[in-house]
Amino acid sequence: MQLTVNGQTIKYLLRGEGEPILFLHGNPDTSHLWSGMIALLEKQYLCIAPDLPGYGESEIAPDFDFSLSGQANFIDDFVKALKLDSPVHLVVHDVGAFFGLSWAVACSEQVRSITIFNTAYTRDYRWHKLGRIWRTPLLGELSLALMDERTFVGSIRRVAPKLPKNVITQSYQQLTKKTHKTMLKLYRAMNPSVFIGWDERFQRVARQTPVQVVWGSQDPYIERRIARTFGTEKITYLEDYSHWVPAEAPEQAAECLVSFLNDLD
Repeated sequence: MQLTVNGQTIKYLLRGEGEPILFLHGNPDTSHLWSGMIALLEKQYLCIAPDLPGYGESEIAPDFDFSLSGQANFIDDFVKALKLDSPVHLVVHDVGAFFGLSWAVACSEQVRSITIFNTAYTRDYRWHKLGRIWRTPLLGELSLALMDERTFVGSIRRVAPKLPKNVITQSYQQLTKKTHKTMLKLYRAMNPSVFIGWDERFQRVARQTPVQVVWGSQDPYIERRIARTFGTEKITYLEDYSHWVPAEAPEQAAECLVSFLNDLD
């Protein structure tokens, strides 16, 4: 499926029927990250998973606004274009949280619940080593230019051995020059200071909207302590998994989501 959002063609997965769930992937992934979960959920829910701007098959405008308000505006425009009849259950991972949680702050009335997989949305987070490289001019461009498939697959399998190789390979195959440019612009826009104010506003959203965190404890990029920064005590730690829980353990991830949503009724 595809939609035109602010002149950009956005590709997305649309499966099932029922209450809508909006899935927002991270870096360097695409909507494919959610395929395993969606296969388990589509008989009960309407599952929507876009390729974010500049990722996968989605286009990105040259002047795309990577500020948190700009990312929130994009999600709002995308959701409006879907013409949904009810608020969505929001599910985010990694940099997908920059888009999704910012939208939840700006448009909380459109969000019925929030499920968060390994990410950070706080001024207190400091970028991991690879993130710091991508945030550095010239060094970031060089690192991506030198990243061949063997290096890419090997580096991820070392830190996430339970992540299926085909998922890693597909992510690499989607890493076009367009995606490289998007990654660098996004990471360089996300100084920890940009979250000042937004993180506090999200805490207020979390007091009014059901929020759960599902956390792969073996994550090498984001410290375990970050799981407790989202204003909820509903945290599930999956001790045997790493950063990509939705693809490493789709059955457990889907079970956590369904149990959470069932408790809302």
